[in-house]
Amino acid sequence: MCVPDKATFHAAYKVLELPWIPSKTKQTSFEILNRTILTNNKGFKSHKIDDPSCNRCDEIETMEHLLHGCEHYSAPLWAELSAALTASTQHFVGHDIPQIALTPREIIFNAMHPTLAHHITDAHTKSVLTLTIQEIKRNIRFKRMNLQQNEDDQPVPIIRIQAHLLNVLKKTLSFLIYQGTSKTNSSQTFLNVLIQKLTDRIA
Repeated sequence: MCVPDKATFHAAYKVLELPWIPSKTKQTSFEILNRTILTNNKGFKSHKIDDPSCNRCDEIETMEHLLHGCEHYSAPLWAELSAALTASTQHFVGHDIPQIALTPREIIFNAMHPTLAHHITDAHTKSVLTLTIQEIKRNIRFKRMNLQQNEDDQPVPIIRIQAHLLNVLKKTLSFLIYQGTSKTNSSQTFLNVLIQKLTDRIA
């Protein structure tokens, strides 16, 4: 189980105060922080299902496994996003930066990655990146709940993972434009660059 320091844990709830995050996304974020996300391990312990294993692999499906630890889906998904974030940030600062590798601190507890915190100076762009990660977590949950039977125990092809990420990023950008909350050119530009860098990674 991931246990952050007290300050990180309390700060994680600030994401719920952002007024323009969709209510269903806030609900997912709240359930993650309160560890009430339904997993096979939780269902097994409450005698509702017979197997605590992940639907995609043979590991026990804890919340951490579902959100970032599954080598068949969530782990490579965050690796793809991390690589695209690194390339996008380098695009903006104009020089090489340390490789971004998102960890449970950023994924579960909503902390800003140190490299992003240092190089992204626009506050609204940082908030948009926070929203993006919340939307990705919601999408991971959605994909898990709607997993097709023939997908069980199979690694998800990387091109599908990339497509899932692109879908979330494009929806997030469209949502911000529709809401009128993409207040600065830099936040919208950063998302567009992130979409392009991820698109460039598709073989």
